[in-house]
Amino acid sequence: MSRIDQSSRRREPPDREHAFFLEEVARRDASPPRGDGYPREHPDGTSPAGRWKKEAMEWIKTLAAAFVIVFFLHHFVFNLSVVEGQSMQPTLEQSERLFVNKAAYLFGEPRRGDVVILRNPGHNREQYLVKRVVGVPGDVLEIRQNKLYVNGELYDRPYSADAPVPGGDEGPIDIPPGYYYVLGDNRSNSLDSRYFGLVAGSLIEGRADFILWPLSKAGDL
Repeated sequence: MSRIDQSSRRREPPDREHAFFLEEVARRDASPPRGDGYPREHPDGTSPAGRWKKEAMEWIKTLAAAFVIVFFLHHFVFNLSVVEGQSMQPTLEQSERLFVNKAAYLFGEPRRGDVVILRNPGHNREQYLVKRVVGVPGDVLEIRQNKLYVNGELYDRPYSADAPVPGGDEGPIDIPPGYYYVLGDNRSNSLDSRYFGLVAGSLIEGRADFILWPLSKAGDL
């Protein structure tokens, strides 16, 4: 039986073994830590806490931008309004929802026949009113024998159906620049310019463009 001389195996020099040991230690130190007990960094170098803070700031910026946009749209572009009372019957009924175009008069003026939302000039319980513009700057308006005349002609429109205008004779009224005469379509039951006079354009909030609700009446005014 042959024997193998264990003493004949080759061994690396001590200095080379030491160099190999130092290389292994350096490689382990350079590798990222493993295990659940150590925080892991994102590839961009941020920690979990840093990423959470960054995402929170992004959400705050997004919500703030959305709030500014909604605020701008609500105050300068459009609004939703609910009809209260019977002053605009039969055109509008109690509790109907209207889309109010607030940008309509940013670059233009109310026109005769527009249905508008205005702040109540009389400062009564109702803060806002919905009325129809029947007189604009430059018009001469007169009420005689319960009939409305604009620039000398009888103002008879489908929405008024030649309805009488009670309240006594009035005029002629020369409407100055920046002012409007408004009436409710239900002329026998409406708080309007017959009682509080001409309306300054600054009180008009916007134009009611169409009915949103109920769906059975949804459409343009």
